[in-house]
Amino acid sequence: MQHISEQKPSAQALRPTLAGSTLAGSTLAGSSLLVSGLAILALMSGWGMFLYLGIGSLVWLERPPKQIPVNSGADDEFHEQRHENAQPTEEETQQQTAEYKDIEAALVLRLQRAELTARIEELELQIRQTEDAANRLAARMASLRISDLGRSLASFDSARRFVFLSSYPKEFNPDALREIVTGWKETIEAARQPLGDMNYFHATLTGIQSDLESSQSELEIVSSAIGQLLRENTVAQPITLQDAIDRLTSTDTAAVQQAVDARLQKERDVQAAQLKTETDRKAVLERDVQAAKSKLADAEKQARQQIDSANRAAEEAKQAREAELTQAIAQMKAAYPAVRELLAPFTTPGYRKISSTTRFETSADKEPLSYSGLLRRGVLEDSARGIEGLFYLVQPHDAFGNNNDRPLGEFPEYKSFNDIENATTREKVKQAQAFIRLYGNAMVKTGLLSE
Repeated sequence: MQHISEQKPSAQALRPTLAGSTLAGSTLAGSSLLVSGLAILALMSGWGMFLYLGIGSLVWLERPPKQIPVNSGADDEFHEQRHENAQPTEEETQQQTAEYKDIEAALVLRLQRAELTARIEELELQIRQTEDAANRLAARMASLRISDLGRSLASFDSARRFVFLSSYPKEFNPDALREIVTGWKETIEAARQPLGDMNYFHATLTGIQSDLESSQSELEIVSSAIGQLLRENTVAQPITLQDAIDRLTSTDTAAVQQAVDARLQKERDVQAAQLKTETDRKAVLERDVQAAKSKLADAEKQARQQIDSANRAAEEAKQAREAELTQAIAQMKAAYPAVRELLAPFTTPGYRKISSTTRFETSADKEPLSYSGLLRRGVLEDSARGIEGLFYLVQPHDAFGNNNDRPLGEFPEYKSFNDIENATTREKVKQAQAFIRLYGNAMVKTGLLSE
């Protein structure tokens, strides 16, 4: 609205437009420009576009400047007064803005009422039409039940189809819909500000109209089906359609009982035949089961024998391993003192352990090197690669950055890249490797190496 207050047309420009009316006395009905705007709105699909374009450009928000009479004796005073009257005060501007907002809100509310009123009237008409169609169909079906025309439908099959058609249309409650519509009307009429939930109204209206259209379609289908039923049955029966419908219950009961008896007898015959077949089959199965049980007993006996044999073999192997390990421990203990210092970088407890991804990683527990880690790294292989790998692995510092935190003892120390080529160095590494390879499990058992 700022652009409106910034535009200050002259008194000559305002005079023919507003015809001397002030903003305080302006109303929607009294403004010729606003009426023109409403006429344009009627040609548009929605009032939102009209508001988007801005109704402020159609209504002047300023009062016409007061006419200053010419004072031939004080020309300077006249021009000063004219300049002062051309500029509205801040209070007048705020009043004009508030009045404009009131006009705008009133116009939006009026447009919303007009739009919703039209849709509600359309919905009320649709409710009446659907109610009339439902009443006509109900009256027609009630008449057929007792009239001569309905006698043509008094046969068993036609009466059953008529009963089905009577229950087909879903329940329609026009009074409930009218109560909803009345509530809407009261809400719209009581509104003093533009409605903020227009989308809700439109969505609900559309949903109800869709349900009404569905109900009308079902009523038309039933009415058409009854007409078709009358065209297919032109011979009058000796009883009315209502009598035929009343007899359906007793007839259905007898027919159902007869069908049930026949079905039960048929099932008894079938069950008797099945029982004989099953009896014969059961005898064959029992013979097969007995034979299978005998085979199973033999298989279980054989399996138990095999399990017992495997357990004995496993126990014997375990005892052999334990005996072998006991012997290896005794041999290891006898030979260990001679290589104790040579094996110091392996058997001395430390915080560094062989990693699966890097050479070493820090452990929370202080323990000897891992026998399985040495095997995994391949440094116990009886090969040049295994000897060199073992030599470099346990060094506290070497060219590869190893950092074993255990003392070397008598194990050769890495000083230069060709140390491993020294015969004495190589022989000591091989000696340590051979001892661990031979007595690894015994060393783990006695705690000289970790697992």
